[in-house]
Amino acid sequence: MFGMPLDELERTRGGEGAWEAARPGIEGLGRLMREHKVDAGPFMLGSQVCYADFVIVAILQGLRTIGQDLFERFVSCAPELEKVWEACEPWLRKAD
Repeated sequence: MFGMPLDELERTRGGEGAWEAARPGIEGLGRLMREHKVDAGPFMLGSQVCYADFVIVAILQGLRTIGQDLFERFVSCAPELEKVWEACEPWLRKAD
């Protein structure tokens, strides 16, 4: 898909450069969450959870599973993301 093995991809396009390339998109998602809410709740729409919240939380949970440092770096770009993750935390608990 990338025309090279993953270790080469990481070496040539990963690291700080990849984080800097991703930052505008992450910040844009945070801005979207701030500017388009109907009230002050933690979710994309405010106090009402929606499908988009679960998509965001799935990405955040994946990052957190890989490494807490990745999660923290991601949400540091847009603190609104951590708020929605915290609000969805009850759904992340195993029920078995």
